[in-house]
Amino acid sequence: MSVVAVGPGGVLTQHVKGGSDRVLDMCGSYYSAAGVEEPLTDEVRGSIVAQIRSFASDANRTIGVAYGRVEGSALPADEPTVPLVWLALVGIQDPLRPEVPDAVRKCQHAGVTVRMCTGDNLDTAVAISRQCGIYNRLRGDVAMTGREFRSLVYDSYGNSENMERFWPILSRMVVMARSQPLDKQLLVLMLMIRGEVVAVTGDGTNDAPALRLASVGFVMRSGTDIAVKSSDIVLLDDNFRSVQRAVVWGRTVNDNIRKFLQLQLTVNFSSVVLTFFGSFLSSTHTSPLSTVQLLWVNLIMDTLAALALATEEPSEACLDRGPVLRRAPLVSRRMWCTICTVAGYQTLST
Repeated sequence: MSVVAVGPGGVLTQHVKGGSDRVLDMCGSYYSAAGVEEPLTDEVRGSIVAQIRSFASDANRTIGVAYGRVEGSALPADEPTVPLVWLALVGIQDPLRPEVPDAVRKCQHAGVTVRMCTGDNLDTAVAISRQCGIYNRLRGDVAMTGREFRSLVYDSYGNSENMERFWPILSRMVVMARSQPLDKQLLVLMLMIRGEVVAVTGDGTNDAPALRLASVGFVMRSGTDIAVKSSDIVLLDDNFRSVQRAVVWGRTVNDNIRKFLQLQLTVNFSSVVLTFFGSFLSSTHTSPLSTVQLLWVNLIMDTLAALALATEEPSEACLDRGPVLRRAPLVSRRMWCTICTVAGYQTLST
């Protein structure tokens, strides 16, 4: 971001602030402690870079401040056309909420891979993600910039041999620094091509393309209108832990539906077998279950049991197992075995 100010005599001065490494690349001199402008030598530049890395390693977002004199009376373009004067380095830290590391750990334990895309530089992104528990170098995690990821996608897409090398890198890539909206969109697209169910959280306009493309889009309550319209779910408490709770609720609903189906299929299977074969084996060729009894089973017993199962409260115990595959049948093989065993026992005992 830059601002042009008019000084004495109508002299225009352009004040610039932004990512420290980007602003530093625009500078050709610096404002020394003596209050004079001096050439930005390689030694001084290296000292500034070392200070930037020191700030970034402590999870500080680094901002560079510089200025430059504008020649003539016309307003400059967005990008400065003349070398700037380096003025200051600012480090800002946004402390993590205490519940975030625990929520990330529970998501990872549940088989959910948490990735972080940020506009900060790589050192800051790695430091923050390490505090969250997202990045662990000993685990083989990979961190890269958005430009590196974009180049990797462009070089690999359409080439089967390169794609075979790309997928393992994508699986281990958990941090993307200096990411642009296109980089986030590419990340979501590549994960979905691989068959993953992708959820994206964001709050800014630059997150809108990824939110719109993802399987599920979470937006913070404080997000922009464009981000809110591009999302599916609004997090009213602006807390990542709500994503973990959404996973718990989603799995609980799926489990409750399966329990309901298992109950219904077991009872109905037993009733049908008993009624059908009982009619043939009976000397009077009548069903062993009367109409009132069948109505009692279907309307009273099944309804109350189904309500009890469908309204079961969520439990974080469902996070102890991995996610259910997208194409997995609603009634699993284990459920069919249970249904047949219990229904057979009920039929024989009756």
